[in-house]
Amino acid sequence: MALKIVLSVTLFMTVIVVKFVLSAENDLDVSSAIDGSNFDGQKMGSNWFQAAIFRSTLGANILSCGGTLLTDRWIVTGASCLWRSRIEDLTIRLGEFDLENEEEPLKAEEYKVEKIEINPEYEEIEFRNDIALLKLDRIVKFDKHIIPVCLPSEDLSLVNRTATVTGWGFINEDSRNSRTTVLRQVDIEVFSNERCNEWFSEVGLNRLISESELCAGRVEGGRDACTGDSGGPLTTLINGRKILIGIVTWGKGCGRRHSPGVYAKINHFVPWIKNVMKN
Repeated sequence: MALKIVLSVTLFMTVIVVKFVLSAENDLDVSSAIDGSNFDGQKMGSNWFQAAIFRSTLGANILSCGGTLLTDRWIVTGASCLWRSRIEDLTIRLGEFDLENEEEPLKAEEYKVEKIEINPEYEEIEFRNDIALLKLDRIVKFDKHIIPVCLPSEDLSLVNRTATVTGWGFINEDSRNSRTTVLRQVDIEVFSNERCNEWFSEVGLNRLISESELCAGRVEGGRDACTGDSGGPLTTLINGRKILIGIVTWGKGCGRRHSPGVYAKINHFVPWIKNVMKN
């Protein structure tokens, strides 16, 4: 595809990696969060697998991306979230809800990173196979608000499922200075890649979704991941269990009609994930 790549000045100035959003001109722009005009409320601790990834920049820890707890030592996130990252600059926070409230009854726990594993097939230009694993520096002590998510079966059918995306991203693509401090969630629908490819073609986006990706959103728009949610989880509920099915990667705007978000498709990567964690 012929996609001109432009990294905004904001990315370089803040050194924050976020969900990448393709602008109307098809240039790569930076903007991201759950569309705050229609977000579903949640209780503290209800997304017990959510991780917040911070990067140390100029002496300050800045929220960079979301992630998901898989085991007592491993976090999965987006490979794009680790762009030019030094392992010593990363901090993982589990059990977080309100970033500005230090008196929460359910306390967050912080960990450093021992090892970074980026998928060897990750394509930086088009964000394909955008997945990475982080090994924490010590064993996680599980609690009622810190519990791993379940991995899907490799043959799990996803199309038409209702899924939930969570994150601390921007309220919408036009509010660059309105990043939420409270973890938000929104329910969306998983569409077939063929349907999304047709929609993307209609809106002038010359980028086909691959077999390692899935798309999810609302036909009419209004609910979506947005800037700052990159690397975070897309889950679905099966037999009472939360199953991780996607990782926030990129999209065309936030919550636009016929422009669902694109996610790394987890069941495509289950063999790689298990192999890395085993070894």
